Amino acid sequence: MSAGSGVFHSEQNMSDKDTNLFQIWFIPNNRDTEPRYKDQKIDLENNSLTLLAENNPDSPVGYLDTNVLVYR
Repeated sequence: MSAGSGVFHSEQNMSDKDTNLFQIWFIPNNRDTEPRYKDQKIDLENNSLTLLAENNPDSPVGYLDTNVLVYR
């Protein structure tokens, strides 16, 4: 999720199973952008590095408007 110009949200586990959540915040390159959100399934059985987000709006993974690469 990118808060962009501002969003209100809350984290909630909608499953009957326990869930581990990890939240990390980055300072964006630009202010007042459109808020956006993307769900992404992650293969936890795969032990190799998986790119989750990058600074590329055309990327098939998550887009972050900051100079980072996020791997799992």
